[in-house]
Amino acid sequence: MSTASEPNEPIIAQILIVEDEEEHADVMGEALRRLGHVITVVNDIDGAHDYGSF
Repeated sequence: MSTASEPNEPIIAQILIVEDEEEHADVMGEALRRLGHVITVVNDIDGAHDYGSF
C-alpha cells in the first residue's frame, strides 16, 4: 500500500484561493490543478466565509 509520505508520491492538497482579480485566480487555480491539487476559487471574502473552516 502506498502512502503520500513515501518518496516520489505527490502530495495532493485541497486549496481555497481568495482573489478579487478573476483572471489571477484562474491562472493560479489552473497551475495548481495541473499539479493534481483540488482547487476552489472565490472572488471575495464573503465567498470565502461560505466555506467555513476549509
